[in-house]
Amino acid sequence: MRKVGIIMIFLGIIGVAVFGIQTFTNARSFKFFGILLGHHLAGYIPIVLSALLLIAGLLVAKYSKPPYQK
Repeated sequence: MRKVGIIMIFLGIIGVAVFGIQTFTNARSFKFFGILLGHHLAGYIPIVLSALLLIAGLLVAKYSKPPYQK
């Protein structure tokens, strides 16, 4: 079970990084009376899901029992 947690951590880190970069590159900014305003065109759902996967992986890896040994 610990291996599953480590895989979930790895996928969560990659997902947060990839979707975070996509979100920042899809952001548009414009000036309104001299004030720079930003408008995000990307959704935050993939980032949130990746972060939840990362947290779940941390919990699984930390609280999983070691394999039974004779």
